[in-house]
Amino acid sequence: MIVDTSQKSTVITQFIGNPLTEIKRFYVQKGKLIPNSKSNIAGVTGNSIAIAYYNAEKLLSRIRIHSRCMEAWLP
Repeated sequence: MIVDTSQKSTVITQFIGNPLTEIKRFYVQKGKLIPNSKSNIAGVTGNSIAIAYYNAEKLLSRIRIHSRCMEAWLP
């Protein structure tokens, strides 16, 4: 099933594990649960974000924020 973007839907984010090991996203539309699509990128499997990817993105986000702060101080 595919999410119809012209209709209302609810996004559900599931955090799995303690400590966190995986993040999944689902959609609910017209009472039906729709899983996130599977990846079609070579070497990437599944339909969730692994914690290693999440941590790498979090680090890159921090670097971008600090870079912007430093640029604001430059003449």
